[in-house]
Amino acid sequence: MTKKHQKQKKNLIKYALLFVLLIAAGVISFFVAKSFFDKKDTNKPDDGGKSQVVDGGKGGIEKVTPDQGQVTTEEGLEDKNIVQYDGDDPNASESLTGVITYSSINDGVLSIRVNIDQYLTEGTCNIYLTQNESTLYSDSVAIIDAASTSTCEGFDISLTEEMTGSIQILIDIFSGEKVGQIAGGIDL
Repeated sequence: MTKKHQKQKKNLIKYALLFVLLIAAGVISFFVAKSFFDKKDTNKPDDGGKSQVVDGGKGGIEKVTPDQGQVTTEEGLEDKNIVQYDGDDPNASESLTGVITYSSINDGVLSIRVNIDQYLTEGTCNIYLTQNESTLYSDSVAIIDAASTSTCEGFDISLTEEMTGSIQILIDIFSGEKVGQIAGGIDL
């Protein structure tokens, strides 16, 4: 055999070995992945996937079922409010709070939109535009409920000649026994 044939034979053996190793690695990876996904989860919910298994922090596993608002523990069923946000519940607050989420001027109309942190089904928002402690404009709109918060119906104010410069915005919110105030400003 010539050197050229010997070299070709060695290269052929190298490529064949590399091919066999790649096939073996693929087969091993397949079986490892299959055994990983085939393992039975002992904490798996039996409610069709509607609940979520969490570590309750008490040394036991809890099953949270969102549509029931309850937590099932190893000891049995207990009523427990599931907090879905950080901090205190704004609906339990003594006063109403919120923020001006949008203010814009378009074609001589000042549009103001407000988000109220609490869920309210009724009430009133009173707006006051002031400058140098003098009221330039006031109006009242209804409160509209949203999914978990509320909003004022919306303020669309036609601007007048005296409405120039720095204007303070004050919105009083009234719903039942609760009141609150939202403040902001705009340069006209």
